[in-house]
Amino acid sequence: MKRLLAVAAAVGLTVVAAALPEPEAQPQPVFAVPDVPAAVASAAQSIWYCPWGDAGALTNSSLGMIGLQALNYTVTLETPFVGEPPDQVSGQFTEADSDALQLGDIVRRGEAPAFVEFTAGPATASMVVASDTSLAGDACVASAPKVWHLSGGTTRAGVSLTLRLFNPFAENARVEVDGLSEFGNEPLRSGSFDVPARSWRDLDLSQEVPFLDQLSLFVSTEEGLVLPAFVIGNGFDQAIWPGTVPSPEWYFPVASLAGVRSDVVVTNPNDVPVTVDFEVFGTVGPLDAPPQTTIPPNSPLRVEVLAGADGPVSVVVRASGPVSATVLAEGLRGDPVEGGEGEGAADDGEELVVDGRLAATVGSPETAIRWLVAGAGAEPAGASSVWVFNPAEQPVAVTVQPMGPGDLPTQKIQVPALALRRIAVPPEGVSGYVIDAVTPVAVSWSVANDMAVAFSAGVAVGG
Repeated sequence: MKRLLAVAAAVGLTVVAAALPEPEAQPQPVFAVPDVPAAVASAAQSIWYCPWGDAGALTNSSLGMIGLQALNYTVTLETPFVGEPPDQVSGQFTEADSDALQLGDIVRRGEAPAFVEFTAGPATASMVVASDTSLAGDACVASAPKVWHLSGGTTRAGVSLTLRLFNPFAENARVEVDGLSEFGNEPLRSGSFDVPARSWRDLDLSQEVPFLDQLSLFVSTEEGLVLPAFVIGNGFDQAIWPGTVPSPEWYFPVASLAGVRSDVVVTNPNDVPVTVDFEVFGTVGPLDAPPQTTIPPNSPLRVEVLAGADGPVSVVVRASGPVSATVLAEGLRGDPVEGGEGEGAADDGEELVVDGRLAATVGSPETAIRWLVAGAGAEPAGASSVWVFNPAEQPVAVTVQPMGPGDLPTQKIQVPALALRRIAVPPEGVSGYVIDAVTPVAVSWSVANDMAVAFSAGVAVGG
């Protein structure tokens, strides 16, 4: 009888269980991914914005342009004088070509934010600002989202940090700027800013939010659109980089050079934590990388990837959700250590100290089989190099086509698996490159002299 009751009870429990609703699945993090077209060069006409141009008594800017077919281009430099028309220069490519303009040959009045209109594509532009002691720049941008992310800022003692807000459009813009630092939310004292049509506005963040080791910003437009950029200086060199939109992956084909210490700043703009993996590669393969880390919600993280590297390296950032990322680099030199070796000294009795050189870049959120490198070889103040990173586990064949006034031959090279390769840019006759690969790669370029260095992202060619 007891056995019958037990069976009946079991049957009853089974019926009740079948009638119960299915247990709810554990909620997964939801990441807000902006619906913004990637900054790629396409076959359509396009406009590329370069907010950081400067041409004054002590500075000049090299605007590099490249296109893969016959096209017309117009370069517009906005004026700071109300009511005056902008300065414009027009030209054309009769076939696939590249060119570079020195902004000082057009006008010299200091700050000179610019944009370039191409009537066809694929085409793109980059801008490098140079002085006797500095080199700074990056690839120009082609999209204008409502919310921009800028990682990697600092307002620590000894540096100046400026946020430039460039509005090249016919509509006035109303901008809200919010910040994140090592202390959490970092609202600016003013909060909202007006940027009149066809003008720009600089915010001295060293005064607004001083003495922060880390500062990442969100720039959102309540009305109109703007193009933001960070400009950081230490009294010797400068570094400049534009805003981006978040991505779960970031590729930095050149993240460090010999005698350079490099950090990656990753900002998690989400309301949930993200895990981040770092991969570091040299010219012969993978190198030691920082361990996987978790970034709390709405927080920046600065990670040193190499200190005093013996040679160039690439860095890949992979996150569990969309993040913004920036590479920051400082030059190092060896100082003799009195009395022999000590803590922090190199094997030969030298201690590595910062020498004043600065560089930064936002990298690329994707790989591609074709890349445009605008401006490589066009900046007379330094020597340029193009960097090709192969993320695949097998070697890749790459075609390197120099573009510009010289008649230089196309090269065929091979990039080893999980490694990068340098392409030395000739001192004359080149102002850009087209890079074609059999499998997807990442491409960037650098320009350097004895006193300064700059990194710049390449631009992928899309459909």
